[in-house]
Amino acid sequence: MTNIFKLDRYVVEEYERFARSFTNVRAADLASKLQEAYASKQFWPEPMIQLNPRFQSGGTVGQLVQQGDLAKGIEKIFCGYGSQNGEDASLPLYKHQLDAITLANQGKSYVVTTGTGSGKSLCYFLPIIDRILRAKAGGEPQRTRAIIIYPMNALANSQMEELDKRITGSGYEKLVKFARYTGQDDEEARKGIKDSPPDILLTNFMMLELLLTRQSEHDQQVIANCEGLEFLVLDELHTYRGRQGADVAMLVRRVRERLEAPGRFVRCIGTSATMASEGDEASRQIKVAEVASTLFAMPIEASSVVTETLERSTNPRLNPARIPAADLKAAVMGFDPSNARDDVLYNDPFMVWIEMTLGLSSDDDGRRLRRAQPIDLSTAASELDKAAGLGIEVCRRQIELALEVAGKPGSERGDDGDRPFFPIRLHRFISGAGALYSTLEPVEIRDIAFSGQVFLPGRENPTRLFATYFCRECGQEHHPVTLVSESGTVTFLGRRIDEIPAEPSDNGGNRLEEQGFLTPVTNEDIAGFQGDIGEYPDEWLEERRGQLQFKNTYRKSRLTKYAVTPDGTISTNGVPVWFQKGKFRFCAACGAVHGQSGRDINRLAGLTAEGRSSATTVLISSILRWMKQPENDRADLRQKVLGFTDNRQDAALQAGHFNDFVFVSLLRGAALAALESAGHAGLTDATIGRALTKVLRFTASNKARYAEWLADRDLQGEQLENAAADLAAERP
Repeated sequence: MTNIFKLDRYVVEEYERFARSFTNVRAADLASKLQEAYASKQFWPEPMIQLNPRFQSGGTVGQLVQQGDLAKGIEKIFCGYGSQNGEDASLPLYKHQLDAITLANQGKSYVVTTGTGSGKSLCYFLPIIDRILRAKAGGEPQRTRAIIIYPMNALANSQMEELDKRITGSGYEKLVKFARYTGQDDEEARKGIKDSPPDILLTNFMMLELLLTRQSEHDQQVIANCEGLEFLVLDELHTYRGRQGADVAMLVRRVRERLEAPGRFVRCIGTSATMASEGDEASRQIKVAEVASTLFAMPIEASSVVTETLERSTNPRLNPARIPAADLKAAVMGFDPSNARDDVLYNDPFMVWIEMTLGLSSDDDGRRLRRAQPIDLSTAASELDKAAGLGIEVCRRQIELALEVAGKPGSERGDDGDRPFFPIRLHRFISGAGALYSTLEPVEIRDIAFSGQVFLPGRENPTRLFATYFCRECGQEHHPVTLVSESGTVTFLGRRIDEIPAEPSDNGGNRLEEQGFLTPVTNEDIAGFQGDIGEYPDEWLEERRGQLQFKNTYRKSRLTKYAVTPDGTISTNGVPVWFQKGKFRFCAACGAVHGQSGRDINRLAGLTAEGRSSATTVLISSILRWMKQPENDRADLRQKVLGFTDNRQDAALQAGHFNDFVFVSLLRGAALAALESAGHAGLTDATIGRALTKVLRFTASNKARYAEWLADRDLQGEQLENAAADLAAERP
């Protein structure tokens, strides 16, 4: 198993290195304060840790078949990892899955609200396929008995694959038919659904809406095949809120009105990992039942809300509150990674403490277990220190070690199987560093903040905060401001950089506003700028009658020097600043020049300059690099990184961005390697192509790389040599 904590630290360090590369800070005082903020992990605090709980068993599919609660033969579809001697190799179930089957057999509608990875889909697939098998055994005609609505096509595709794995090879391929109708299917597949109705139809709410409203013969027949519908499933129920929730609620009503058999209600089933989190178990069930009743337009009782029933992985007779501190201390310090079988960990006081701190907590006066709220490692270490008195750093180190070991599969801990003792979940939240704000004071007392406020908190006298951005060329700080003149007082107020600078305006009375940028005089470079006309860009100037003058289009861009007090008021005893009207077009510290068009945010850098796609690509590529390091590479496993986005458009954009990133990185890496190999002689236009192909090993002799540069991998002889020469740009 990968050491998840080392991976987390590696990814954050890589992301910090990437994020900080955009901003160059010249002022030593600001750079020092920023370094302190980064070092304190202010921008990327510790991840939250949680254990995946163990669900209480509900028997097996085979046992339910023997009891008559499920149709005979369904155990061949839902096979598990049971006995290999033929006694019972059917799928083991959790108690909440058994509860769902019981409600379905009673003809009730219900909602399943259990956590991620709890097998919620079985809570509706088992009852649905049970009904299909019973109908086929009774000789009932073929029709669509269940419609399952997914919020995303990706979920529908995933469940299609799972159904296919279950049913293919079970011997029931001709009895249980399923199909997807999501708008991404070809004409032949849609025609097949019309002519040969599946038992189960997987779709999304938009496509179901179209099926109900379009008047084509094709769509009408698909809907006609669903008449007498018995199951309507809404997966990921929590996604249907607000306007979309109202749309889906109306869709459910139209579906029921159109497809429900007279006198026979369709069984509505909803699933969700998160619906209500406040209050005790009973109040949460009542709240979920109210929401589901509104969506499905039928009364759903609180008793029909299926929740997860959890059990301890450690000895339930051991209560961490009653473990003597000396015993807990000995267990923490004596934890042995080489002796970590399930039976050893089961009675280990340290494991008991970890489970009841990071994994489980008691609900309803201790009568029921529920998932513990995630906490960070520092908080966990502090709690363990209070209980065992070992010091926070020792506790932190031992918790990391214990979680790493307990998270390994049994086969790596001296047991059988792949099941870890404690499956670990680490929640890492990554965002941009945000914005920087600073005061207009001498550098020795200038202060900064990272939240947008008008005044710096804690000061006796009003001290304004100004958004701070940096020249991309030299790192000089600049502040977007609005100069306000009113009743004889001139004051600078902070503003957002993305506000489009307007022409000076009179807002009524004697108040005049003018937007621009302030540049504090804080170092030798900017102090050397005196505002003389000869210090401005040549393209701004022209000579008339032997004298330099500003061109008409640049006259208003000339900087004006003021002295400003901490409250933003112009006064003779303030710090010196230069004010530039309108857009940011000139850095007085380094002479960088910008044109009239373009956005100021692209001319100056803040703390956060990376886009979402770039950030995601960097995070994913960092994880992949970690996986490929020799000490982390698991050749026996197919290690993967899964990335999720809000919709298909974002997924397509992200995939393209990542591919471009890989291509550009590969090409730049090859160019660097080729230059290093060439040494002082360097490369010319005539030799760089061959040097790059050699470094990339895109050569005629290296068959292993043909797929990466040859469109036709079957080329041979002269044609192959010509293709290699073309790639190296050696042929005219």
